[in-house]
Parts: sequence; structure tokens; C-alpha cells
Amino acid sequence: MRPRLAVAAAVLAVLAGCGAPDELSRDHAIALANARERLDDAVDTAETLRTSPRETRRIRAEVRRIVSRGYFEAEKLDEFGLAALGEMQQVLPSVVETDADGVPEDLDRRALRAFLRFSNRNPQLALIGPARDEVDTIDKTIEDSGADGDTRVPTPGGESIKDQTVEEYLREGERDLRPIWPSQANRLRSTRNEL
Repeated sequence: MRPRLAVAAAVLAVLAGCGAPDELSRDHAIALANARERLDDAVDTAETLRTSPRETRRIRAEVRRIVSRGYFEAEKLDEFGLAALGEMQQVLPSVVETDADGVPEDLDRRALRAFLRFSNRNPQLALIGPARDEVDTIDKTIEDSGADGDTRVPTPGGESIKDQTVEEYLREGERDLRPIWPSQANRLRSTRNEL
């Protein structure tokens, strides 16, 4: 009997080790940090569009000035297009696609068109595409990581953000999205509830 108990205990120990990680991997943590930063950019810009007509006019004028130079017309950006992309990232970061290190790679043309079409009259629609894309990234990253609500989210530098857990990360994102994009906030809540 004792050998069977020992085997059963060993199997249970192995299965217990297969649960959610205590801390996200560096790659998953970087993905979540980048998604959150881009989501914050979209929230901040949408809030500016909603509350400041003067600042909206300034942003739109800057975006149109950059676009009017024609560097984004080519499918693949040359060095001038990449330089213009860097300028665009300073003015309207939500329409710039970046690599994991935050280096501009391409222009999200669909998001740019929506911004130019709706920024004057409907701030929620102006940046819903980038917000939705970042919520997709958050959902996929958490699913791929196998995390649960208690899994810690380290900063890319290796220190935990105020001992923030995945649940707290999602709750914070949900809170920030709720006033502008309630449907996206509900998606984060659903992800949190499924942990």
C-alpha cells in the first residue's frame, strides 16, 4: 500500500506544479506592458478629443500635415516614411504599429482613416480600432500565458508593479476603458471572470 501512496503523492505533486505560473514570463509581461501603454494612449487621445475642441484641431492639423507629405502612400515604407512614422507616433501613437521594443514599424491605415473621419464628431469611434486591437492582445497574452488571477505581472525591468496581479491589471484596464469604450471594458471583465 505504501508504494501506491507514494506514487499517488508524486503524481499529485506533478499535477500541482502544472497550475498557473506565479509570475508571467518576461515576454508575456512585456506584451502586457506594451498593450497597456498603447491602450492608455488611445484612452488619453479619445478623452482629449471629447473635452478639447482646440486640442482636437491641433492634433488633426498635425496628422494631416504629416500625411500630406505623401510618405505613407507606398505599401512598404522607405526611410522617409519611417521618419514620418516617428513623427506620427509623437502626435497620434494609436495609429502607429510598433515592435516589442516600441520602435515604429508601420502605419495602421484603417485606424488613421477612422481617426480623420470621426475625431471631430465621435471620439469613441475615432480610436475604437486601436483600443479593440489592444484588448485582443491582452486577451491572447493572458490566455497564452496560462495565468490565473493571482499570477503576478512583473515590469519588463523585473520588479513587480505594486505587486500587481493579472486580476488587478485587468480590473485597472476595465476601469479606464469603461467611460469611453464600455464594450471593451466588458471584454476585459469577461477575461477576468474566466481566470
